[in-house]
Amino acid sequence: MKIRKNGKVITLTESELKRIVKRTLNENVDPEEIVIACITENTTLDDLSSLPEACVQMVIKKDVTKALECGMAIDQDTAMLIVKKIDPISKCVANKMKGGNTPVMN
Repeated sequence: MKIRKNGKVITLTESELKRIVKRTLNENVDPEEIVIACITENTTLDDLSSLPEACVQMVIKKDVTKALECGMAIDQDTAMLIVKKIDPISKCVANKMKGGNTPVMN
């Protein structure tokens, strides 16, 4: 295969092309996996166990109808815990996504 780059023609063999495609596929990480990894890095089991069941179900099942129930079940300590964890988790996600091939808005 011939590719034109910066006015030059580069010839790639089939094996080189396969290697490039394989590498590209391996480097692309699912954003959901990044978020889960950052949550795991920045929370403890105690943090997670203090979340009301409705909030956990809302996230796991992606069910926004649980939002009101979740909001009503959160006490002040849990709300402060969530607020305290948002910043480090967000920074972790942004850093990991910048390191990969996923575009991130600044």
